[in-house]
Amino acid sequence: MKKFLLLSAIVGLGLAAANAQAAVSWTHSLAIQGVYNATTGALISTNSSVIATDEASGNPFIYRIAINTSISGLPAGQAYGDELYNLTLSGGATRLAANLGAARANYVPNNPQIGFDNNGVAVSEFQTNADQGTSTTDLQAITVVVNNSANNYNNIYDDSADDNQITDPRPSLASPSSFKIGTIDVLFNGSKDAYITLNNASYAMLDTSTLQFGTASNIADGTMGKDPTAGSASILLPAVPEPASLSLLGLGVLGLAARRRQA
Repeated sequence: MKKFLLLSAIVGLGLAAANAQAAVSWTHSLAIQGVYNATTGALISTNSSVIATDEASGNPFIYRIAINTSISGLPAGQAYGDELYNLTLSGGATRLAANLGAARANYVPNNPQIGFDNNGVAVSEFQTNADQGTSTTDLQAITVVVNNSANNYNNIYDDSADDNQITDPRPSLASPSSFKIGTIDVLFNGSKDAYITLNNASYAMLDTSTLQFGTASNIADGTMGKDPTAGSASILLPAVPEPASLSLLGLGVLGLAARRRQA
């Protein structure tokens, strides 16, 4: 019987910048949100137990990975401003060449409409949330910038008629609760270990009085996996061992037992 190491569905690592704002911790986590058929792109399930079972099967699947941001230790008058990061796939994980069924080939931003301004115009959470690298499909230089318009920041309404002013979520965005900033769909072949890693990250905070962005702070790179260090957030998709590997493993255990008996 094949043996499989189950994936921890959520892996988070605190990322604190070493600068004047050292008290601020800007944290990313990656989480498997759903599993899709690798041939048709049809959604199989968003249930964590079903996802775990599919991982253990060793079969190819498409996994939807949510990218989450959380901030702690923000000084008074400071809020989420912007961030920049790369998403790197390695090993048995690859991007889709094109949209397939319900699965998407490229980064999908989460940019909800949060209300209306006093002119009845819809207001979105971010002014930018996109893959803005040299290629808009390479998952490099993903840029997320909060909507800091002086016309509507902390001044939004529940409908276009300006009937009721509502609480603006932007001053408390990702603080203290995490916020999903986007998703990627990843094809995992099941036969080779794979990492999905968020790295090369930086961020800047927003002054909620002046609505100006602060100086960008780099976040030190690192590796999250067997030897985690500060810097990156990753998910590991372990491959199922080949039957021959399992046989060799069994022989190794038997040899160890024989040596113990002889001793």
